[in-house]
Amino acid sequence: RGCTSSVRACIIVMRLVSHYKYSFSQTAAAVRGWIRSRHLLSSSSTSYTPNFLIRYKSVLYSMAEGGNPVVEVSNGDNKNNETVELTEKQLKKAAKKEAKKAKFQKKIEEQKQAVANNEKSDKKEKKNVLKEVLRYEIPIPKGEKKDVSGPMPNSYSPAYVEAVWYEWWEKQGFFKPEYGGRKVTDPCPKGKFIICIPPPNVTGNLHLGHALTNSIEDAITRWHRMKGKMVLWNPGCDHAGIATQVVVEKKLKREKGISRHDLGREKFIEEVWRWKNEKGDNINNQVKRMGCSVDWERAFFTMDNRLS
Repeated sequence: RGCTSSVRACIIVMRLVSHYKYSFSQTAAAVRGWIRSRHLLSSSSTSYTPNFLIRYKSVLYSMAEGGNPVVEVSNGDNKNNETVELTEKQLKKAAKKEAKKAKFQKKIEEQKQAVANNEKSDKKEKKNVLKEVLRYEIPIPKGEKKDVSGPMPNSYSPAYVEAVWYEWWEKQGFFKPEYGGRKVTDPCPKGKFIICIPPPNVTGNLHLGHALTNSIEDAITRWHRMKGKMVLWNPGCDHAGIATQVVVEKKLKREKGISRHDLGREKFIEEVWRWKNEKGDNINNQVKRMGCSVDWERAFFTMDNRLS
């Protein structure tokens, strides 16, 4: 009776710990309840539990070493210490579980090794893979309306959709306040709407902040234009003063190895204007690429002679 009860109790503990994730205290309480229900202990006795858990630990150690797990029986019903081997079914189940665990660990190690070997090569391959860009290739004279009679592409392509349109808008004068034969001095019953684009510095290119601001202003401008108002959205660039001077000085030092003092005042001013024309044109092209509905014939630079 003692041998059989100990084996059953050991199996219960293994299930509680491995399958149900019981803690030490939960397992001990469950074992005590199971033993009391079989009348192996009186309700006040608790000396059996620690000894039983020690025997359970020895079973695990024996299984880890590859031997046959055994249970040493020592309780009040059996005065002699006996050794009971687990059944063949229990041994097969334990061996199957260990094999499955070893196979899983091997798979994890192989995956880690594969990731370590292919991580760098995968990154290089992803960088080298370029997505094919569908472009509008129908020859259209500059300023003429886009031909949309052909079939549309299966997927959206900004380069295809946005091509040609802006030049036609400019030629038609859609962004001028005089559009429709009006004069700026004529009265406009529906009102006027005039704003100036925040002039970006000519020291660099536009960034995401410019794109966000211009998109909002463009939506507002087009909304007022659709309401029939006389609308002007005036573009321009800022000279940026000292910031532009510093950038041009660094450019001269990097490319020619000279300073503004070596170049002289007049020559240095020419370099600044050359820089402005280069960067200013690039900024204007970026604004056009965004589709901003500005009147380019009224574009200003803060150092223009036309301004006060």
